[in-house]
Amino acid sequence: MRYTKYSPRNLEEQDAYMWDAAEFDLLINNFIPNRTITHLFSKYLKDDAHILEGGCGNGSWVKYLNDKGYNCIGTDINEVILETAKKEKLNIMKDDILNMSFDDNTFDAYLSLGVIEHWKEGPQKAIKEAYRVIRPGGYFLVSTPCNHLIRKLFNHPLRDMVNLFFKILGKKLHFVEYRFERHELRQFMIDGGFDVVESLPNDYRLDSNEYSFGMYTDWPWLRDRKVKYRLNLLGRITKAILKSINPFWAVSGIMVVAQKPLKK
Repeated sequence: MRYTKYSPRNLEEQDAYMWDAAEFDLLINNFIPNRTITHLFSKYLKDDAHILEGGCGNGSWVKYLNDKGYNCIGTDINEVILETAKKEKLNIMKDDILNMSFDDNTFDAYLSLGVIEHWKEGPQKAIKEAYRVIRPGGYFLVSTPCNHLIRKLFNHPLRDMVNLFFKILGKKLHFVEYRFERHELRQFMIDGGFDVVESLPNDYRLDSNEYSFGMYTDWPWLRDRKVKYRLNLLGRITKAILKSINPFWAVSGIMVVAQKPLKK
C-alpha cells in the first residue's frame, strides 16, 4: 500500500530545498555514473537515441546523457530549479508533463525520476501523456520513492509523529508525494498500456556501502557530517546488512522499465 507524505513545505519549496542542496558537478561526476540505474541507457537505447526527461530539475541528467552522445531534452515548470539549468546552458525548456507540447510518438525514451508521484489525484494522467509522446517500441524509464518494509516500520511512523507535532503547533501540512510499492508502480505502467520489462532499485550502486540517497535522507544519525549522501560507519554497516537481506530495503526508489508496444 502506498504511503502519503506530507510536509510543512509545499511542493515548490520542497523541490527548491532538495535541489539547492545538490551540487551540479558532484551529480555529474560522482552520483549519476554510480547509480544503480545508469546502465539502463546503454542496455536499451542506441547511442544517438532521442530522450526526454520530464521534470528534469537542475538538468544534471540532461547534461550527463548529452555528454554520452544521446540527444536529450529536459522539461520542467519550477522556475526556481530551472534557474540552475539556465546557468549551465542546457537543452531544457519549460513544459508541463501533463500537457506537453511535443508531437505523438516523438521520443525513443522518456526518463522520469521522482516526478509522477507528486499529483494527489494519482500518476495516471502523467503516464498517459508519457505514452503519447513515446514512439512505439520506445521505453518509459520511471522511478518513484519506494514504500519498503523499513520505511513502513520505522521512518514513516516517525514522520507521522513529527507531522502531528507540526499540526499541534498550528502549521499547515502540504501533500508532497506518494511512496509506492513495487507492484503498484508496475501496475500503473500496465494500466497505462505499457509492457513492464524489468524493475530494480534506484539509488547509489549497491556494491558500495559508502553512499546511500535513501538512508541518508531517512536517517540523520547515519550521515557523514562532511559529504552529502555519504554514510558514517554505522550507516555503512546498516546498509550492508539491509541489502544482504533485501536490496530494496537500502534504497530510496524503485525504477520500472516499461516499453510501449509496437502495436496497441
